[in-house]
Amino acid sequence: MSAEPLKRDEREFLKRVVSQVSAALVLRSDNCPVPVKRGYYLLDKWTRKGFWEYGVTSRTGWFTQAGKDWLEDLGLIRQDANTRTEASDE
Repeated sequence: MSAEPLKRDEREFLKRVVSQVSAALVLRSDNCPVPVKRGYYLLDKWTRKGFWEYGVTSRTGWFTQAGKDWLEDLGLIRQDANTRTEASDE
């Protein structure tokens, strides 16, 4: 879906958000793989691309269907026929 390769820190942050199911938890953790400002930048970037959606603040957002498809293309999740999201074993 996105031909642009991910930088290492973006991929690590993305993996952490997928596994925690919450960007807020990742951004608040002591072992966040990116500085907080970079994390917000990445969430905004994913929003501009249509992969992330949110209401009041980007840190409490969720992946759109396009975002889930993108994650599947990256090999970070698998989706079953009912489009339920499952974390990849990677």
